[in-house]
Amino acid sequence: MANLTLYDPFLKMDFSDKECFLCGTHLIVEEHITVFPENLMERYDLQNRELLLLDKSIKKFSNLHLPCCSVCKQKHLKPLDDEVDIALEQGYEGIKKLDENKLFLWLGRMYYGILFNELVAEKRMKQEPEHGIGYESKMMLKMHSFFQLLQGIRIPIRYADFTPYSLFVLEVDPTEDDLPFEYRDDINTQCFYLKAGNVAIVASLLDNNTIAQTYQRPYDMLKNKALHPVQVAEFMARVFYKAYLLNDIPEYFPREPKEEDEVLVLDTLIEDTMEDTFNDWEKLTYSQVLTEVWKKWDIEQYVVLKDFDNPLSFLFSKDNEVIEIKQFKLSNFI
Repeated sequence: MANLTLYDPFLKMDFSDKECFLCGTHLIVEEHITVFPENLMERYDLQNRELLLLDKSIKKFSNLHLPCCSVCKQKHLKPLDDEVDIALEQGYEGIKKLDENKLFLWLGRMYYGILFNELVAEKRMKQEPEHGIGYESKMMLKMHSFFQLLQGIRIPIRYADFTPYSLFVLEVDPTEDDLPFEYRDDINTQCFYLKAGNVAIVASLLDNNTIAQTYQRPYDMLKNKALHPVQVAEFMARVFYKAYLLNDIPEYFPREPKEEDEVLVLDTLIEDTMEDTFNDWEKLTYSQVLTEVWKKWDIEQYVVLKDFDNPLSFLFSKDNEVIEIKQFKLSNFI
């Protein structure tokens, strides 16, 4: 029987650079991987790009590490990184064809890597390990559920009649695109956005596919259309805000593996209705999210809410048709 035992650092809340983040193997000498894959950093020259952590410290991408044993690095992570890198070479078409679960795990490793560094930084600030990590129990439950899924990098995992995430892949029109790489995450909602070349990936990493189901129709309308960056930013805002409204915290339950099993099966609790899955959509709060992602276009909140009942949109017309934008001018929309 294959080793299908899940590693769980959340039992003791022990986030240390002495144990492999993925399997828990004790590291006798320092071994690590970069949070952002090395081939991704090389492709977009990200080594000296800086990230502001929650403790106000600043780290270069190349200095963001995860402790990782040589087995996990060479056997599990490197093949995954290389496969996604080959897909990125082909841009939107390549990523679109990539196995969705591999893309989820690739994004998830970066999300967890940033989270891991946040946890270690907070632990160092407290200086007294017995105080633990100062996140509320609800947040820790979400982290724990997500980490079970991330184990799919090293353990063959099958989801029983559900998809644990929502993943959207959009094509970016290069006409007015001046940023080859963009990234944004939200630790609390477990959302992740990454733009590389002409492909943008928007993910809600822990929602049991509810956002994807909610946005299936608009996503179908946007797929295979080259979108202006301001439109991609709007779609990202919709997903991030929808994740903020999510009520449920998915929990996962591994089935007891049999001797002959080669795959670990995860079950989850799924509600038959989405009626109470999300809190009510509030236009004012949503407009704040839009204003934040539209900063580079100098679009202020009062413009977004000029028509309060219909916040400004660059994605869909009033007739619910996809808007085509080659050259963006705010005056064309207000």
